[in-house]
Amino acid sequence: MRASPFAGALVGIDSDGWWHGLRIGGLVLVGTPCDLSGELSAGWRATAAARGYTLWPLSFNGDYLGYVSPDAYYADAGLTDREGYEMYTMSWC
Repeated sequence: MRASPFAGALVGIDSDGWWHGLRIGGLVLVGTPCDLSGELSAGWRATAAARGYTLWPLSFNGDYLGYVSPDAYYADAGLTDREGYEMYTMSWC
């Protein structure tokens, strides 16, 4: 199940978060308005390194829109599983 993006406003969750990026030479800083999974961060860093950049993903940049993790975990995690907390509760699902 997935809630509409408009559902957040109905229960008082704002959607004002922004993704920010700043490149200084070979360093790239990416600010995310969420709790970003370390697995996603590691993948992004590897992709950036293959292109000659050093990437620093930064979580909780100005807002909190939930926990963001690889899509595969959403399909596999049950509401009572250990992963259920981060996949469902922390993502406002």
